Amino acid sequence: MYKVLVVDDDSDILSVLEILFTMKSFEVKTLSKASEVHQSVSLFMPTVFSSMLILALTMAERFAWK
Repeated sequence: MYKVLVVDDDSDILSVLEILFTMKSFEVKTLSKASEVHQSVSLFMPTVFSSMLILALTMAERFAWK
């Protein structure tokens, strides 16, 4: 099973992403504080790290100018 670590300070976004990733059979850990990322990465060992900045940049690259 893939593990995804989602970091955002917006609890609504965390909830939605947790639901979506869980529906796709990911094991999900959410964080609302950047200060917790280092320890969580070490303990949880995620396969995927997601933050809204990364998602926004990826989506902008994928859908821009199309």
